[in-house]
Amino acid sequence: MRRRRRSASLRGRQRRGPLGDLFADLNELYREHLPRRALRGGEVGMKTRRERRVVLERSLRDLHRRGFKLHRLKNLRWKHVLAMIEEWQARSLQPSTLSGYVSHLRTFCGWLGKPQLIEMIDHYIDAHPALVRRRTVTDIDRSERAAHLDVRDMLERAKSREERFAAILALMIEFGLRSLEAMLFRPHLALRDGVIHVLWGTKGGRPRTLQIVLTERHHAVLRWAQSFARTRSDSMIPTGWTVQRYRRRFYDLCRQIGLTRRAGVTPHAFRHGCHLDLYEWLTGHPAAARGGTLAQTDPAADRAARQLVAFNAGHADVYVSSAYLGGMRPPMPQAQSTCALSTLAPVTSSKTVGEGEREAASGDERLPTPSCQDGQPADAARVSVAH
Repeated sequence: MRRRRRSASLRGRQRRGPLGDLFADLNELYREHLPRRALRGGEVGMKTRRERRVVLERSLRDLHRRGFKLHRLKNLRWKHVLAMIEEWQARSLQPSTLSGYVSHLRTFCGWLGKPQLIEMIDHYIDAHPALVRRRTVTDIDRSERAAHLDVRDMLERAKSREERFAAILALMIEFGLRSLEAMLFRPHLALRDGVIHVLWGTKGGRPRTLQIVLTERHHAVLRWAQSFARTRSDSMIPTGWTVQRYRRRFYDLCRQIGLTRRAGVTPHAFRHGCHLDLYEWLTGHPAAARGGTLAQTDPAADRAARQLVAFNAGHADVYVSSAYLGGMRPPMPQAQSTCALSTLAPVTSSKTVGEGEREAASGDERLPTPSCQDGQPADAARVSVAH
């Protein structure tokens, strides 16, 4: 009986062929490593898992198509890795895309226990830095205001097609959420102790709280969103719909109302606008992307505001805020801060912000910009973070 089983197993392996053996090895790696972070503890999000599978499986198929006789993953060598990278170069991928592919490839080599391949990849990238050099600092305003979009008119057009869709857009406008975060937002559970908790659909599954002062406009949007959630645990996705199915419908509706890259404004522009407005409200000055110069005149206040913006956006690194706000300059020596934000402590917890009032804004009308006079901040600019 054992001999029969063994021979059947061998015949099955022969039928699979070289790609079948590779994918069998790959599935074993998936079971052990796919959901895990490459360096730190914890798990990666579903998007990263899907991208890892797509990149690695297509790369193995490309190797087979180019004539490489790789039968088992344990035999992966530098010539195979180099062929993968050259294949990506031949497809003229953008540096941002190629950077992600190289990251997945390095992770894959780590799964295989081949640190020497990771070093070779790093040396190759060091010799060809233009391959993965991506621009992470914006020099223009990418918000809906810069695109001269009438937000009220856009919401009316969205509402005429699907009211739920319009409510999701309103969540993105008021809270600066990503599209997936807005779709998976649970309006009955998000507000606790006067603070908005973003727990669903975040990058890497990292939860966060929004360090903002809630106004009646925020509460109105929450009540509107709650009308589509029949139970406390319901999200903004209709009952019976999968995330992928409603995501396709969401972007199809976006195309119908002109929210496309080709039209000059995407749903992500609302996230840019929300963070730009928050910076302006905190400091009383426009961000660098809107022509502001606070980074040169008061770098301490600029950095403190950026830190809060990055935290609200769901990023741990303050430098990521440059993608929304514009570039940062090195701190000037002996800089004297003239705004209360210069004393803002780093955001290390998810507590609520202090007292304050944020006026409602709609359409092209944006947040008030508190001013600083005689070295004293305006009352509306007094922001403190509890530890």
